Amino acid sequence: MVRFDEYNTLIRVCRRLFIRNVHFRDGMPWDDYFKTESKALIVASHGPIIGPFLWVMALFPRIVDEGYGHLTYSAISHPLIRNIPVFARMVGYEKRGGRRLRTDDYIALFESGKLNILSVAPEGEYSLYGNGLDIQPFRSPRSLEIALRANCRIVLMVACGFERWQRNVSIGSGRRKRLTKAIGLRIPFVNKLDEQALEAAHQLSVSGMFGRIHDIYIASELYEPELTAADLAGDRATRDEQLWVEANRMRQQMIRMVDALKAEAHGGAGPRCETR
Repeated sequence: MVRFDEYNTLIRVCRRLFIRNVHFRDGMPWDDYFKTESKALIVASHGPIIGPFLWVMALFPRIVDEGYGHLTYSAISHPLIRNIPVFARMVGYEKRGGRRLRTDDYIALFESGKLNILSVAPEGEYSLYGNGLDIQPFRSPRSLEIALRANCRIVLMVACGFERWQRNVSIGSGRRKRLTKAIGLRIPFVNKLDEQALEAAHQLSVSGMFGRIHDIYIASELYEPELTAADLAGDRATRDEQLWVEANRMRQQMIRMVDALKAEAHGGAGPRCETR
């Protein structure tokens, strides 16, 4: 497990290079999110495909400044991350015995006290055809099962400004499939819903460090699930259906959060935020 303050100096240097201001929505109850004796799942908007790097730069220094640098964290992320050694460690990518950690592994880490915070951006590879801001469909609801069974509080976080590091290019379906396969992004195109979403998008999102981002706005809310661990069915198929219902409800709350942040950011006065 990695502590939030383990790469503090490096992260702050990167932040000064790439981000001018980070504005946090007023009223973010950090003590409720990161109590030492508690456990939390952070469910974040993905933004561009490079979004996790921006989240590390924008969020981690604030967590350290609030006095929670000693907490340990891990992240559920794409296997491609493992090919970037320092970044893989920085974002909390974990593996065991040559494989990624599974649901039961994370639950055991929470229950043993070795893990305090788990983060996930459930849009995953779907961010490849998003606009870098709006919430795309979720790839999996499995992180919800971890939170429910490990009795974690769930914190939703969304950001505006990440989209500055994204460009959308028009590309045909066949060429898009070959390109994503070539760079190792194993999107399951055999899934009909994935194919329909890609065809509707008519584009592929390209991420890059397109200059310094002047302003990033971050909002957060606690999420109260209707589903409980006791409600979870024993068989996988029924349990997945339950989790998807809850995940879609959570996604709707994140969509409302993004819409509110966009409306305030474009309204002239800007969101009611504190700058760090």
